[in-house]
Amino acid sequence: MNPRRRFLSTGLSTLALAAGPQAYAAGGDWPEASPDSQGIDTAALQAVFDGAQDKTSFALNGVAVVRNGFLVGERVYGYPTSSLFVINSVTKSVVSMLVGIALGQGKIGSVDQTVGELLPEVAAKAPGAAVNRITLAQILTQTSGLEEVDAISLSQTPDLIARVQAQAVHRADRPTWAYSDTAISLLAPILAQATGVSLEDYARQVLFAPLGIERFSWDHGSDGSAMSWFGLKLSPRDLVKIAWVMAEGGRWHDAQVVPQSWVKESLQPRILPAWRVPPMAVDGYGYLWFTGTLNGHRAFWGWGFGSQFTLLVPSLRLAIATAATAPRGTATKQNVAVMGVVSEIVALAR
Repeated sequence: MNPRRRFLSTGLSTLALAAGPQAYAAGGDWPEASPDSQGIDTAALQAVFDGAQDKTSFALNGVAVVRNGFLVGERVYGYPTSSLFVINSVTKSVVSMLVGIALGQGKIGSVDQTVGELLPEVAAKAPGAAVNRITLAQILTQTSGLEEVDAISLSQTPDLIARVQAQAVHRADRPTWAYSDTAISLLAPILAQATGVSLEDYARQVLFAPLGIERFSWDHGSDGSAMSWFGLKLSPRDLVKIAWVMAEGGRWHDAQVVPQSWVKESLQPRILPAWRVPPMAVDGYGYLWFTGTLNGHRAFWGWGFGSQFTLLVPSLRLAIATAATAPRGTATKQNVAVMGVVSEIVALAR
């Protein structure tokens, strides 16, 4: 064990502390620092972690907290710290970052391109399909109007593209936010067509490797491809990197991983979503990222079914990630409970 590190508790549920800021570790892992050294009361953070499972009815599996670029707190409940957890629809926010990278590389022309332009060979098989006229921007803002198919049914469809092409499009004159896994499923083939590699391989090359994310898992659908609407699994300490990179304008260490312009575009509120998660005041949706205000501070987050969050509060230089078990019934109560824990952590940042 590194002699500079100590732990407030033993076993699998630990809050890792350090005597002070440390240099970045090899391989892109987090430097660690004590909460106190970064303006967060150590005992208070410990108390939040200790009470979090009770407050979330034991749905919370893990949480990681980064302040000023340092990992100041990490707790995983009942699992090894390195465990991978499903992040459900936070997968969408990760895929949005990949779209931005592809745009920055010139592999995609613009968000105004249509599905027909981005997937010409596919579109030629069903030239009259309404989906061909949907733009990339409409997919990213959940305003495509594409008729929804249950996420599990999508994953079990052997010819996913043909099924999506057969879906109707219901788009009002005024754009309306309507969550659609069906529309997001198109991002995997769009990125594969643009980059020449699979979604999973592209993520590994241009995002995960630069961030030092060496361990991840990605579920594949019946068509054999990684799913762009859900299926990614990460550890909390790697999931929080996703938020932190966005908070840093796309930078990790000294490298520009995601174009700064895309980060700005992604976090700009473009449509009012229908979902709410108190105590967060939800006020917008960008490119597969939610926007709102928490404890008086602007916040942006990826949101998975069952309260998987990767959240950034730029004004506080704070990022938080949560891992949670998908609820058996409605997710509303669990979302509020987990966001309540997040709110408590944000309130500690001085």
